[in-house]
Amino acid sequence: MTGSGGLAWRLRLSAARYRFKESLFLLPALVMLGGVLLAVGATVIDNRLGHNAEIPWTLAMSSNAATWLVSTVAGAMITTVGVVFSLTVVSLQLASNQFSPRVMRSFIRDRLSQGVIGLLVGTFFYCVLILPSFSGEATAPAPRISLTIAIGLTLVTVVGIIVHLDHLARGLQVGNLAQSIADEGQVVATRLGRLPAGLSTVDPEDFPAPEGAIVIPAGRSGWVSQVHMGQLLAAVSAGTVLRLETRVGAYIHQGEPLFTAWPPPSRSQKIAGAVAISEMRTMLQDADFAIRQLVDIGLRALSSAINDPTTPR
Repeated sequence: MTGSGGLAWRLRLSAARYRFKESLFLLPALVMLGGVLLAVGATVIDNRLGHNAEIPWTLAMSSNAATWLVSTVAGAMITTVGVVFSLTVVSLQLASNQFSPRVMRSFIRDRLSQGVIGLLVGTFFYCVLILPSFSGEATAPAPRISLTIAIGLTLVTVVGIIVHLDHLARGLQVGNLAQSIADEGQVVATRLGRLPAGLSTVDPEDFPAPEGAIVIPAGRSGWVSQVHMGQLLAAVSAGTVLRLETRVGAYIHQGEPLFTAWPPPSRSQKIAGAVAISEMRTMLQDADFAIRQLVDIGLRALSSAINDPTTPR
């Protein structure tokens, strides 16, 4: 039981991690939160040390000049966020039209793009939050630690934007995109090739359903993304035959047959819960999805109305 529960927990954790990777909000939000915490921490340290303290490896500047500089950085950051978002949307549109709508996930889940967006927003929040700590007197010294971190974040963000542009241009090349999809599909296929201990493959035709078998329907509509083998084994008793009536990667409607079981199990609801159904198709256990994307790219490439027919060569 413990091993089955641990397996189900790991599969749920992998699903959550997969959703995290495919979100344009979660990682930038975490980086933004880091910028807020950094601003609070830097302000507290500057207030304790004093603005007149001589701190090595920090910048010294008057409060008036520092206010102007940090205000300019904050305005530039929030403006550049719109530019980066526009570039991301354009890349999604190009990928959808030129390759396939299914490959957009490769650009949405790109960590560098998410990280650059997070850096831009985080730097903006940092600069806005440290501005109140600057003195209103023109000749008063600016808080050194807060100012130095602001300049450092600005330099890192500018370099990140340049790297992002280069990465985005390379990512739109068909060879790099196909290689990325193939590598992910290879990882999934290798993981699926290893059966749990004590299990072996059988021919479904050797197990025809008798008259007393019950059908366990799907509780919702969506894509079959995962099958929790540990939970299935824990939900049925010895001697029970459980036949999956669909496959990972298939779309199933609510009420359609999900399992056929005989003799009738006592915990059919737990059996149905062992199959994860998501709103979109994923590659957690679906190696066919990688093949589907590569086939789509090949078909689009062969169309002279969309691409150069020699692209796949």
